[in-house]
Amino acid sequence: DRHPNVHFLGYVPIDDIAEYGVHFDVATIPWIQSDWVKYSAPVKFREYYALGKPVVSADIIEVAEALPGARTAKTIDDFIRCVEEELAVDTPEKQLWRRSLVAGQSWEWSAGLVCEVFREMGEE
Repeated sequence: DRHPNVHFLGYVPIDDIAEYGVHFDVATIPWIQSDWVKYSAPVKFREYYALGKPVVSADIIEVAEALPGARTAKTIDDFIRCVEEELAVDTPEKQLWRRSLVAGQSWEWSAGLVCEVFREMGEE
């Protein structure tokens, strides 16, 4: 109630999520820090990039290293600062650039990467 621009929507079917995401100014992955989180690989990260959105995330290695441009934060103050900075510098050109980074990265593409790892393991 204190924040008129924050809405708790409850359950949203997965097929409808992109319809909401296009309205984000900055996409966030504000997970509570833990070893499990630090080494996770959130699918939503690439989904947010597919929407062209800037991403600010908890300190997650996959987000920090997989694709350029995403921001990670170790503290709440860093997280807030990163969101404010992304709000100030985002442009339509950056949105197109983010989308281009994940173009073609489908579930089939991901499965192909996993299959390639298994093939390489079998050759050793």
